Amino acid sequence: IRYPNWIFILLVSLAGSWYHFARNVIPVIDERRDAIIRTGHGAEHPPPTEELAISGSEINVLLPRWFEGGLQQCQLPPRGQFSHETMQSRGRSGGEKQQRGKKIALLLMEYQNVTFPDVWGQYFRDANPSDYVLYIHIQNINIPETMGYHELQSEHRNLFSVHESMRNMTRSIKILKTRLDAHWGHLMPILLSFWRDAIADESVAGFVPLSGSCLPVKQFSYLHQTLVMDHVAKGINYSVLNFANEERSKASAWGFLTRDAVLKMLNFEGGDLTDKEFCPGPASEEQCPSQLIRHLGLPNQHGVVTFDCWSEERILASYTANPDLIEVSKTQPCDFTSVDTTFMKMLETSGVLFARKFHPDAIVRDMQIPVRTYIKNMLADPTPAFTEQECEPIQTSAQCTAEGAYLGEFNFPHGCAEMIANHPSCGDLFMFSTNYPEWGCRCCSIDVQNNTTGNDNWAIFSSAKCNRKGAEIGQGNAPPGGMDGLDSTIIGRMFQVLNGKLVNDRRKIEKCGFDIDCPAYYRSKDIENSIAYLDRNHQVLQPLIDFDLKEAHAKASSQCKLRKGGVLRSGGWCLVPGEGMLKINGRDSIMIPQHHVKASGVIVDEMIKLIDSEGIKSVNDFGSGVGQYRADVTNVRPNVDWRAFDGAGNVEDYTNGFLRWFDLTRPLSLPPADWVFSLEVGEHVPQKYEGMFLRNLHAHNCKGVILSWAVLGQGGISHVNCHSNEYVISHFQDMGYEVDIDLMEKFRARGNSTMQQHYWFHDSVMVFRRKKPRECNYGGKLSR
Repeated sequence: IRYPNWIFILLVSLAGSWYHFARNVIPVIDERRDAIIRTGHGAEHPPPTEELAISGSEINVLLPRWFEGGLQQCQLPPRGQFSHETMQSRGRSGGEKQQRGKKIALLLMEYQNVTFPDVWGQYFRDANPSDYVLYIHIQNINIPETMGYHELQSEHRNLFSVHESMRNMTRSIKILKTRLDAHWGHLMPILLSFWRDAIADESVAGFVPLSGSCLPVKQFSYLHQTLVMDHVAKGINYSVLNFANEERSKASAWGFLTRDAVLKMLNFEGGDLTDKEFCPGPASEEQCPSQLIRHLGLPNQHGVVTFDCWSEERILASYTANPDLIEVSKTQPCDFTSVDTTFMKMLETSGVLFARKFHPDAIVRDMQIPVRTYIKNMLADPTPAFTEQECEPIQTSAQCTAEGAYLGEFNFPHGCAEMIANHPSCGDLFMFSTNYPEWGCRCCSIDVQNNTTGNDNWAIFSSAKCNRKGAEIGQGNAPPGGMDGLDSTIIGRMFQVLNGKLVNDRRKIEKCGFDIDCPAYYRSKDIENSIAYLDRNHQVLQPLIDFDLKEAHAKASSQCKLRKGGVLRSGGWCLVPGEGMLKINGRDSIMIPQHHVKASGVIVDEMIKLIDSEGIKSVNDFGSGVGQYRADVTNVRPNVDWRAFDGAGNVEDYTNGFLRWFDLTRPLSLPPADWVFSLEVGEHVPQKYEGMFLRNLHAHNCKGVILSWAVLGQGGISHVNCHSNEYVISHFQDMGYEVDIDLMEKFRARGNSTMQQHYWFHDSVMVFRRKKPRECNYGGKLSR
């Protein structure tokens, strides 16, 4: 068969694009740098993973009222916890038509065989096979590939010989492969294998993991009705997890994950979820998903899908029957060996769908029958429909209290009141953050437009606390430390993912960067996200940034020792002596290097005038050469804190410490200054790092930026990314700046002979003022 030449060319092009993607786009981090991100501090082992703390007195509103702190955090929830009236609908997706054909994928993790086959047979007896798929993982049986029940029988005929009660459901059973690096305390590889196989079925709308010690305490129809038909199919797309409290009592991921949540976790590029260092134990299968789902900003709510017997102390704390009639075989993690009828009735009438940690021979002590028999009878003849009690009017997170205090996303009593999407008095200005919906809020009186197009986030990235007038006052109503409650490993990885949007690994357009503008691959939103994320996680990320910069400096310094002159990957130089001397405090101190010139007298004069007229206290000079402007300005105004940085690999040695080394192609976290001053630097920064360059200019000023950027067609050494004024201005306007035309014209003036030496400034200098100046925090935190 002969094909047109263009088809062949297209195929070759696609193959080349994929090769480039695999080689360059997928992040490759050197071993040393990867170690510091994995561990958070460069140690051989990761720090202990901490669960999110969300039960403190200030933030208890984030949880429904039936949730209590301390040992009560596993208190049995009301049966109505999952009914769709209790969840705020978001993006409804099709009503009754969408209900048909949606199924739940369940995973049963066992050791040698199915512990309660008769119970599960009863559980699925009346279920429509198109409503579920049951995956079974047998740890001690070597099954190389995931296969169906009948395929397994041909190889392991005796494995399921006792499972007669499950034969009616065999076409909905899959046996999960067991050649996985998983063990007790690290079952994450099993979860991932389950997700990857089940997600291929587009009808799967939700995922429920179960352990071999689990027993159902509701019929399957209740699970499918509440978490698929009433939940996902009606656009109420929330994962349900049991969050930890402030004492870090064990949170449980034995809950419900939506299809969207699983897809995003499977596509997470910030780390290997099978890696025990990235998803550390104990219980990686519980800690990692519960942290990652919140870390990615995926919609979730607190709920106890599966009652978890973890310690006898905690069980008794939520148990109102006679404590003498409950026995456990061991204290932690506990196994129920005997319980009484009252306890079983509590499970049955509560909001939990499953209960785990039952011993295979557990009995209902006062009835002297096996627990499995009790459950089978209960499933065969379920309790009459639970009647919700009268409850007080609901308070949604769209409402503000009398004091304007922040209300949690699901701050309702029992979910029996009618849910409303928005309080009438809030109008159209009330918005949720789509990134962290359980934390973000807009109180009624806030008059701020933060909406963007498409699926982008709104401006709030973590909890917005509201003052007594209902106005936003910033962070502070999240778990202690905001997102710092997360494992530092995930925080570091996520910071890499956010910053990856500011680095362009795609091949740039031919012949751009000199005669024509290279198109932007980033958005101002990406810049804001990087800065805001560092703000929230400054304590965790600052040591990582410092370590990364130290490693990069050592590498750049060693490269400059091996060469005479030249340009580094980042666009920085390797300095070699030239002509002329730079005077510091009136004395000749530093020789002007090759390809560098003395400071422009016009710009020095105008800077001094600006310092005097506006009382400027600090300047961050980014790309300072050898400090020409710092020297000339501070010789006249010594009280100005002029901080000079440059990316030349040997700049600190060359200037005897007068300048500090940095790298504008990496996310920086330096103390901000009143103004950022950066002359003829942008054109030397490779186009792939342009977004990071702008991010660092934006992050480190409080009032504005004085910038010159080589215009299109401007000659020079190592000019790789020239831009028109219009291009640069449009990006700074997107970031919230306006052009100070009067001041710009003063800096561009042809005032003396030195300006003739600096002819490029006639066209390239621009002055940008923040429309909303901010107070400088000299502690180094990059508040926007």
